[in-house]
Amino acid sequence: MKPFLYQRKNKNYARFLIPIHLQAKLGKRFLVFALGEGAGYEIRLKAHQIEHYLTTQLLQNNGMNFPINKLDLVLRDGTQLKNINNDADLKRAKELLKALGQAPAPVQALQAQEPAPVQQVKGLKLIELVDKFFLLKSHLKPATVQSYKNTALEFQKFLKNPCITEILISDVTRFQEHLAQNKNSIRTIDNKIATLRALFNFAIKQGYYFDKNPAENRSILTKKQRISGGYEKFELEEIELIFQSSEFKQERKRDPDFYYLCVLGLVTGCRVGELASLQKSDFKQTQAGTTYIKIKDAKTLAGVRSVPYPNIFNHVLMFNEFLRTRTTENVFKYVSRDGKGAGNAAGKKFSRLLETLRIKREKLVFHSLRKFLNDYLLKNNVPYEPRCQFIGHEIDDTNVAIYSKQFSEDQLKEYVNSHQVNLIVSCDLMKA
Repeated sequence: MKPFLYQRKNKNYARFLIPIHLQAKLGKRFLVFALGEGAGYEIRLKAHQIEHYLTTQLLQNNGMNFPINKLDLVLRDGTQLKNINNDADLKRAKELLKALGQAPAPVQALQAQEPAPVQQVKGLKLIELVDKFFLLKSHLKPATVQSYKNTALEFQKFLKNPCITEILISDVTRFQEHLAQNKNSIRTIDNKIATLRALFNFAIKQGYYFDKNPAENRSILTKKQRISGGYEKFELEEIELIFQSSEFKQERKRDPDFYYLCVLGLVTGCRVGELASLQKSDFKQTQAGTTYIKIKDAKTLAGVRSVPYPNIFNHVLMFNEFLRTRTTENVFKYVSRDGKGAGNAAGKKFSRLLETLRIKREKLVFHSLRKFLNDYLLKNNVPYEPRCQFIGHEIDDTNVAIYSKQFSEDQLKEYVNSHQVNLIVSCDLMKA
């Protein structure tokens, strides 16, 4: 019997769904308890107490006693629950006891008195849970760490810093509504709730939280909606406009880091963060002469992969010369800032280039190069399995995922090299 908390005219209430086998006997589906006024943590604590006694005392056949015309709830063991200040609530609880075959034993009426102040429960705070989470998950990227901390702090501030054991499903619901009122997109809301879900899963696994995950099954968008609502992909005409433009070609001398990172993004489909964090040792060559990039730090497990790129990129576009000018192990000048990843600056500059070229279609960003290349390879009949491995996508089909083989760098080159070269020629990149 989980409480749903709500407020009417500054007064707080907890609503409990009555078990189905008792609803017919009581003639109602819910029990509603008035919780009065108070701080958020006090209200949640009262609701937790009611929930605890309804499930452990009442449902386990330990009789409950109700003082006549008083606003307190008293159990046989002497435990008192203060501030149940509605006679109708007491009547409903008696009806529930009766339906369970119990009768409240007579008790001595309590003397009227001021309710004792509710003490805040001591326990783990949400931001403390985040620290423990990252202590055991040190492999996560700085951008991910910062995102988790920001969401945890926002949720903690919204709930006025409760212990995690006080947080209810209804708190997550109210947080979703709060985010929507503050102009967060549905996708952003889902991402923040997914962060909370991961934190509570960790808390349950580690023994810090003992109830059902309050953020479980709370996504607003379906998987199909999330896919369709993401970034758009470029059309071939837009790709040619970008890479044939004098504005972009000037970058080869003016900002070679940006120039070569963009061309690599076009022919490899790698994420901007994957490219921006590359080191010299990540550029390799097989014995058969296939040049490829070894992606070791990726967003997903499937993203850790080898990505072939055409030899003409080294010799005709003079990328080898660019590599030789690097004085550090890092290939590109971009560094991680503010937990946003190394590719943030390059991604913003690419968006400014689109504005300069007046390519104003919504949801076109650097990541749209990745979506374009995947679609380009699909339209040129590159099979599903090597395409997924090349792009770094998980294979959803169980039969394929279990029985498919890993393609070598030389084998992947056979599938994609001609199409990469065609793009370089189509975009007129072989001319300085």
